[in-house]
Amino acid sequence: LGDCFWWPSINFNICWIIDTYHQCQIQSLKHVIMPPTVQVPTPLFHKVYINTMYMPPSHGYKYIVQAYNRTAFVVALD
Repeated sequence: LGDCFWWPSINFNICWIIDTYHQCQIQSLKHVIMPPTVQVPTPLFHKVYINTMYMPPSHGYKYIVQAYNRTAFVVALD
């Protein structure tokens, strides 16, 4: 591997992969414990998804707008 590739932390990365490889962990007496990763939820309105559609006019309306911000509420607006 070292003859074909190189990066600054190659030795550390190779050791980490060997230590955390499932088959090696099964047969090893020393098990590496990897902490679980928990994604922090984004606050409301941090991500907003908006879809707009132009429609033929009906009752004075021409557009359909859908907005989604991670809430579970459905609201119809005039």
